[in-house]
Amino acid sequence: MKRKLSLISLALLLLGLFMAVGDVAPASAHDDREDRAATYTFPIGGVHADRMCAFYSFNGTYTLTNFAVQDGKLVSLGTISGTITYPCGQPPVTITDQPQTLPVSSINATCSQVIIQFGLTQLQANTGIILQGATLNISARGEEHNFCSLARAVSKGAPPDTLAHKLNKKLGLVRD
Repeated sequence: MKRKLSLISLALLLLGLFMAVGDVAPASAHDDREDRAATYTFPIGGVHADRMCAFYSFNGTYTLTNFAVQDGKLVSLGTISGTITYPCGQPPVTITDQPQTLPVSSINATCSQVIIQFGLTQLQANTGIILQGATLNISARGEEHNFCSLARAVSKGAPPDTLAHKLNKKLGLVRD
C-alpha cells in the first residue's frame, strides 16, 4: 500500500512538472511605476502522501519578489497563495501571502528571453506538501531591456551572487 501511494505521489509530481510552465509578465500594471519594483506571479502546485488520507494537494500562485543566495545556492524569494485540498472530507485550507523560497535549478538566457527553472521544495506553510518545479519564461521588452549581459554571465558560469544581482536588475525586481 505504501509503495502504491509513493508511486501515485511520484506520478503526480512528474505530471505537475510538465504542467507548470508559463509566459509571465509583471504582476500588475502598477508595478511599472518608477517608484516600485516589478513582481512576477505564476502558477504552482504540489502534493503530499498521507497514511490517513491518501494524498492532498496544493494549487496556487507564487509571486517572485527577488533573487538571493542561500547556502551558496541561487534561490528566489517571494510569497505563495493558494488552497490545500484534502480528499477525506476535511474543509480546504487557504494560504495567503506566505513567505516562500524556491530553489533555482537552471537558467537559460539569450538577449531576448530568459527561462528560469525552479526545483522541488517543501511548502513553507508547515504542511509536508512538496511543491512541484515551475518554469518562468520572460521575454525582453525592447532593445533597452534585453538580457544580453545575463546571457553572458550564465554562459560563463557566473557565481550565484552575480546571477542574483543581474536577475534582480534585468527583471526590474529592485530599483537602483
